[in-house]
This record gives sequence, structure tokens and C-alpha cells, in this order.
Amino acid sequence: MNRLHPDDLPDKPVTVGQILSAMDGYPGYLEKLLQQIQQWLTYLAEKKYPTFIDELYWGNGDYEGEALLPQISWVEAFADLMPSNGELKGHREAVVLGVGYIDFENALRMAIDHGAIFSRGRCSRIWLVTDSWITAEVCAYLEHIKVLRDQGIDIRAVVVTPWGWTEVPLATRPGCFGRTAWTDGRADGR
Repeated sequence: MNRLHPDDLPDKPVTVGQILSAMDGYPGYLEKLLQQIQQWLTYLAEKKYPTFIDELYWGNGDYEGEALLPQISWVEAFADLMPSNGELKGHREAVVLGVGYIDFENALRMAIDHGAIFSRGRCSRIWLVTDSWITAEVCAYLEHIKVLRDQGIDIRAVVVTPWGWTEVPLATRPGCFGRTAWTDGRADGR
């Protein structure tokens, strides 16, 4: 892969609009959702991840006003939201949460199941929103992800923390770049 060096680029100003139009953008609802999840994770970090985290997720017991799912239920107007207490509406997009007490592997499996079984023929993009990333678990499901991609279903992974969020490249084989350019700063550029 040829990489351009900044000295090889023409000396012309670049506008923010040009940068944004060149990016594969995120839906507005997703950006708002990520901000809300980031705020919720910040709250949890301040509480040092309390033992009642499941109540803070679903809204059970004394913590209903602080719970995540009731706060983000508005997403269901734009995308299927999982896990959820409600029915899935069959949107073209889905959001699968792997935050709080929902672990990464369960969220990844939920995303794959949704694409392969429950929304087959309807959903074309699944956002896996997680607060962790486990490479070994992604590798275990690469063939599933590849089959879904071949069927026109794109799974995109976003890691969100109390300090921000980023999309993580999700390729179908090691060494193959995903949607997001990932640079580690090594001298050899690999």
C-alpha cells in the first residue's frame, strides 16, 4: 500500500467541509447515542463501576432515572436497538450495545445473529457499540462477519469510553485494512 507523505501533497488549503465530505460519515442518531453512552460511562467511572450496574443498565429498582436503556430508547425510531425490552421494528440499521455489564462476545454474537437470522433481508448495517475490544473474540467470528458482508450486511464496530469514541477497523482477515485507516506510527508503515 502506498502512503502519501505530507511533503508529497500540493500546498493548498484544505477546508473542514472537504474533510467531512471525504469521510464515510456517521448517522446523526449514532453520534448523539455515542455522546449519551459516553456520559453514562463517565457517570459509572465516577461511581467506580458499582455492583448494581445491571440496574443502571435496564432501569430496575432505585436507579431508574439513571438507567441507560430508558435514556436511549429514542434510538428505536432510527434503528433496532439490542438488547432491548421492546420489539424490534425491522429497520435497515441496528445498534447492538456491548457496554456496562453486556460483555463484548455476547454483543458480537447478538450482532451476527441479528444480521444472519432475525433481520435477514431487511438490515444492511449493524453498529456494534462497545466499551471494550477483544481481538481474539473478533478473530473467532471472522468467517461469520465475512459471510454477512458477502450478503450485504455491514458490521461496524465503535469503541466508546468516558474519554471519547472511535471506530475500530473490522476486516475479514488479519493484515487487511478495514474501513478506518489505522496507523500505529511504526517506521516501516505496516
